[in-house]
Amino acid sequence: MSVEYVKLVEREESTLFVTLISLGFQQEYFEKALGWHYGVNWHKYEKGGHYVAKQDLSSLRQLISENVEAMVPDFWADYIHRCGDKGSQLIETAQRLASGEWTVPSIAQLRKGFAEFVEATKEMVPFLIATVAVQGILDPYLIRKLSDEINEPDPARAAADLLPRLLVPSEESEAVQEIRSFYRIVGEISGNVAVVQFMRGHSGPIDEVELKSRFPETYDSMRQHIQRYGWLRTHGYRFDPLSFSELTERILGALARWSPSKLYEMAQPRKSAELRHILGFEPSPSLRQLIVVLQRLINLRFYRIDVHLQADCIVRGFFGQIQKALRLSREEFIFSSVTELFDALDNKTALSKSELQKRIDNGFVVDRKGKELKVSANEIPLRQQLQTTRTRTKLEGMSASPGRATGRAKVVYSASEMGKVEQGDILITTMTTPDLMLAIERAAAIVTDEGGILSHAAIISRELGTPCVIGTVDATRVFRDGDIVEVDASQPRGKVFSVSSDASI
Repeated sequence: MSVEYVKLVEREESTLFVTLISLGFQQEYFEKALGWHYGVNWHKYEKGGHYVAKQDLSSLRQLISENVEAMVPDFWADYIHRCGDKGSQLIETAQRLASGEWTVPSIAQLRKGFAEFVEATKEMVPFLIATVAVQGILDPYLIRKLSDEINEPDPARAAADLLPRLLVPSEESEAVQEIRSFYRIVGEISGNVAVVQFMRGHSGPIDEVELKSRFPETYDSMRQHIQRYGWLRTHGYRFDPLSFSELTERILGALARWSPSKLYEMAQPRKSAELRHILGFEPSPSLRQLIVVLQRLINLRFYRIDVHLQADCIVRGFFGQIQKALRLSREEFIFSSVTELFDALDNKTALSKSELQKRIDNGFVVDRKGKELKVSANEIPLRQQLQTTRTRTKLEGMSASPGRATGRAKVVYSASEMGKVEQGDILITTMTTPDLMLAIERAAAIVTDEGGILSHAAIISRELGTPCVIGTVDATRVFRDGDIVEVDASQPRGKVFSVSSDASI
């Protein structure tokens, strides 16, 4: 049988997470998560992209449309409640495993904990595809309801014009919350000369024990900040969470750059405009409720992948115990499939180190048809794939902040590299995180591989008025340090051109 696939999203992910997603797309998990008699029968992951069968996606959209047209009571509110509930369960499971006493854990204990995390993850997975489909149905439905209450000659057109103004979250994203929290901490520290001198007196990693002993309030604020937001910079498996030393460096940079009054200003949350001012009329209670659902759904759209990244960050210590028991490095662990890890814990089969290394070096393919899931390494090394990609000189993405800029490309993968970004450079990265603020503030434009309109890069670039193109997929692979790059974010589809290459500079 020939299957036509459509791409859902392109993201660089680990074998473990991809196999969890593929298995979580099955019918039993849609029933557990949403009570829907539905499942994705064909899913594959290759070349960094998730694909599902076109007929599976059509069936999902039809199921949602039928529920909406049948006016199933509280359909929208129930969806949001279930998503939030399953997300909370996943984080709680990760926190419980992270805080457990694992001095000398048995294989049975590790397997039990791993199984709990796997099940909690798979029950959250259906929302990765369902949220996009739900919003695709809600948008036109809301336009119809808006047009019923708009007093205009062409109410349908007026409603369509209003919709983009409503596509704002009901609360600030965690990326923005992190920034507010950071500047609040810096503001508090700026008024304490002893703490500032202590931080400036450490040329190497900060002594956390001494910081906690001498300045417990500052230590607690920093610790709570890292616990709540440290995962934002991990990009899944690629980077480590924010450390005390990295947070200290960022604090010192902000202290040198901003006055106490400016720090206070940046720590304050933005006030949302009242709905009646956005619409130009007082909405009915039912319309207001529908708009609130849409705005909460936008939060969930970004929360649905973030919750997995956050859970993975929280549970890394527990995973480290499994890695130790199975004699695996972290890379070998995350490039194993969930089935392979269970088999290894059950002592059924030993993991093939050579196969895992091929996946690490060359990338991998996951293919599921029904319940049969296969994982295989690519045969072509990634370095050869990148050489092929390098021939491209133009990329497109979404314009997150309007404008144009030309400058030298600086490709940054982590905060340790941001010092190479100079004033007027073009910052090119996979996805910005709060610890890259120094590079962001220097950049003439920002280009990212990943991210949506409410991503950290999109929000910060708009606040700073910096041209930004997001979601280019592989800008970090195409461009090199020193390339002269033009960024054109003047149209909805942003473009990034390689004007000339001078990577030796």
